[in-house]
Amino acid sequence: MTDLNTRLLRSITEMLGAQNGHAPESYTWVWERWGNASTTELTSLQAGWQKSQPELFRAHGVYVF
Repeated sequence: MTDLNTRLLRSITEMLGAQNGHAPESYTWVWERWGNASTTELTSLQAGWQKSQPELFRAHGVYVF
């Protein structure tokens, strides 16, 4: 199993890919920008997707408790 931050980043790239029609792997800038982010920062990004794009979040988001 991967660590939580890796799962959060993968989820974000999957949502970007689904939204824009590109493979998640094409979003390397996300990894470069957010690869060392804290879990709190990444969870905040997920919360933004959950509010603004609930259908994508349901399909690809990661719930953090």
